Amino acid sequence: MGRGKAMNFSLKRIDHVEVYVGDIAEEAGWYERVLGLKEILRWDPEPVMIGVGSTKLALFRKQAGKAQAEGELAISSGCRISP
Repeated sequence: MGRGKAMNFSLKRIDHVEVYVGDIAEEAGWYERVLGLKEILRWDPEPVMIGVGSTKLALFRKQAGKAQAEGELAISSGCRISP
């Protein structure tokens, strides 16, 4: 799909957004202190799901040596459609 082209579906909600961070515990603490997001679920070793209400972030550890795109929105192909 090219940039700027219309999609053939409508969005009702976003379940979560993935955020890649250097230190999951440190960042989870920041999100709790600043935005009030609490831990909801934890996988071993990651991600850690934090949120409030229906707003959720999945915190993943940045991969060392792998450049992260700045200023770009990356949409993964792993989406679920629910009725």
